[in-house]
Amino acid sequence: MKSSLFTLIFIGLLTYVSSAQTLQCRKDTVNYYTYIPGTSIKELQYRMVYGFDNNNNQTQMLRQDWDNTNNLFVNIRIWNYTYNTDNLNTQIISSVWSQVLNSWDLDERQTFTYDAQGNNTVILIEDWNTGSNAWVNWVRLDRTYDANGNKTEEFRRAWNTGTGSWQNSSLELMEYDVNNNQIEFVRQEWNTSSSSWENDYKLEMTYNANNLVTQVLWFDYDLNANAWENYNKRTMQYDLSGNKVLEISQNWHEFTNDWTGGQRTLYTYNGNNLLIQYLRQIWNSVTNTWDINSQKGEYIYDSNGNNTLIDQKTWNPSLSAWENSSLQIREFDSNDFMVVFEFKSGWNAAANYYDSHTRQEFVCTAIEIAGIEEENITHEVVLYPNPIQSGELLNIKTAVSQPFRITNLYGMVVLTGKLESGINSIHVQNLPAGLYLVQTGTKSIKFIKN
Repeated sequence: MKSSLFTLIFIGLLTYVSSAQTLQCRKDTVNYYTYIPGTSIKELQYRMVYGFDNNNNQTQMLRQDWDNTNNLFVNIRIWNYTYNTDNLNTQIISSVWSQVLNSWDLDERQTFTYDAQGNNTVILIEDWNTGSNAWVNWVRLDRTYDANGNKTEEFRRAWNTGTGSWQNSSLELMEYDVNNNQIEFVRQEWNTSSSSWENDYKLEMTYNANNLVTQVLWFDYDLNANAWENYNKRTMQYDLSGNKVLEISQNWHEFTNDWTGGQRTLYTYNGNNLLIQYLRQIWNSVTNTWDINSQKGEYIYDSNGNNTLIDQKTWNPSLSAWENSSLQIREFDSNDFMVVFEFKSGWNAAANYYDSHTRQEFVCTAIEIAGIEEENITHEVVLYPNPIQSGELLNIKTAVSQPFRITNLYGMVVLTGKLESGINSIHVQNLPAGLYLVQTGTKSIKFIKN
């Protein structure tokens, strides 16, 4: 299985006990608020209401907007989910509410197909045609995997209503080393004029002995020269615990014919390997040093290791001072369930407050989820990157083979499988941004997907 492009380690020492129960919070409702700028007055905007089956698979998601005039919620959109006997999501159908007809109108359908190993091989997206009262093809993704479950190809096509057939759109090709680390990613686009694939860009990744990515090279394809050209290089360094402590990004300069300038990011961790600060600086070509500040972030945790605050600031060169950029605030209850998430952005220096301030409040049900059967053993599990960016792969390193499940913080099981001894890479690109838990026994490791 695979390694990701950009890596940050989070290490948890887990103890496994057979048939244990794990208390988790199942999300039932999320209320969304906005604050009147410069005040502590929050105004309800809308809510998301979730439904579940007996296996805690999410079966429904309903959006309702708050009608302040009539003091009631108004239906907006609903998503209904279907699963197979392996608890794999096989279909999502969305509908929009018709205020005129006082009923749901079909909108979009996504159908998922899997192979015997549980790999998602086909995604078919269709739109509802109100004229013909039938589903109409829109987009189709076909995916191919190797024997280790690594995705080696993703073929995207769009439906051509004129010809009534699928039209090629893009092709993504992936290669891996003997440790199942992804070492190459190539994207191609379909040229309708020549009826052939044309290279767009590619990534080449290098790893150290611990299977941590140390370099990512980005190439653009020059159609005139029929050759790959350097575009961007990212290099990473790690401490003895596997935490990424340095990342440098540089662009290729055609005139000087080398990698110059760019930016670097320094990462600092506490004794528990939790990220507490990052500092981003830009190369100064006059002094030939990284002395131009750009951005920084500070991370605060509670005594249980929950990330309660992320304070991001940008450098103002005119004032030679840091200015507020954004704030992420999380509140947790006694069970370590996140119950509040606030985001502030758009710092108004003159008024001394953030112009944009939103808040999410989670209403959930505490449920007992049976722990995965495992022998009574203690060993180290490594999970990276954390946070994980869109398009990256979640890597889990373990000393023994064992089953796992991934849930969100509200108890919904979103992915299950088995970890093999060594490094396992998990596809999580279909998961929405948020906080998740990787459970391999009586305890869980949290990770964030951005």
